[in-house]
Amino acid sequence: MTLRLKKLTITENGLKHTSSIDPMLFLSLEFFDFELQTTPLIQGPESVFEYSTVYDILISNLFIHYIETEGITIELFEVKGVAYDQKGAGIISLKKLLETETPAMISGKLRLFLPGSKETVMAQLEYQLEVPFSLIKALKAQKRRLTASSYLPLDSSIPSTLYNEIEILIHRCSNLQVLTKSKQLPSTYVAYQIYDLQPHLTQIQSKNANPVYNDSRAFTLPIGMALHRYLKTEELQIYVVEENSERANRGKELGSIILPLFPLARNQSIKGTFSLTTSDGQVSEATIDLSIYWKYAYTFNDENVEVEEPVSEYDIQIFDYCKVIKSFRFL
Repeated sequence: MTLRLKKLTITENGLKHTSSIDPMLFLSLEFFDFELQTTPLIQGPESVFEYSTVYDILISNLFIHYIETEGITIELFEVKGVAYDQKGAGIISLKKLLETETPAMISGKLRLFLPGSKETVMAQLEYQLEVPFSLIKALKAQKRRLTASSYLPLDSSIPSTLYNEIEILIHRCSNLQVLTKSKQLPSTYVAYQIYDLQPHLTQIQSKNANPVYNDSRAFTLPIGMALHRYLKTEELQIYVVEENSERANRGKELGSIILPLFPLARNQSIKGTFSLTTSDGQVSEATIDLSIYWKYAYTFNDENVEVEEPVSEYDIQIFDYCKVIKSFRFL
């Protein structure tokens, strides 16, 4: 993440608190656990300059909490000989980084207030914050994990109105032999990850081209806008993996499916038999049979969404086809 400082303007009221109309100034920057930084000297009531600093950020729960409650603290100092006095301070808020539609570059004007005053504006600082998409994505993922974990029920006495609970059932696969080059029957398991929770793996079914997993897993998800946006915009990718005993903790992907999650935002379930796609994007004759549904009525903003019919494999395929056509039009 790169912060660029562009222009500093001392206000008329601010000049009343400096030793001259052409003061010698500098700024300090304090952010999280990074080293305190200072700009070169800046002279005059209005100065256009270029100062940049790069923050190499390591994502953690502590950092998420910090940007929700704190920010980048900027302090203004006036130089008087070999001494200096603080003349103003302000905080660049970073809460926008956790919003769904965070831009890659944020421009703003920060007001620096006289110390001890919430009304007297000493100066205005123009800045730009450049945030790479990889950082935005990592911040949102960590925030979702933190939010979801805070809603995990400790026991059955916690009312279900505080969270949504979803069930994912992996029933069986069929015709997996068409996905393998070996004449031997494959030993496989199914793997997936929803809402940045811990990945889930089914039990391995040994040497079976038509394995029955009957794997059921319930996930507790928070009520709120973050989950609703996730369901409306994201997809769940489910992998069928061939277990390889020769390579510890590693397997070979045989096929996968991508399921749009928007039906769940409408309180629908997703059920059916879906064709598996190979790693090179070819639809195969192998299939997976699964069900995804809410254990209780899906709740968003304290309201139960109207229940509709389950989404079939045909509807999912039509949705994927429309996405391809839409993206083609914009090429």
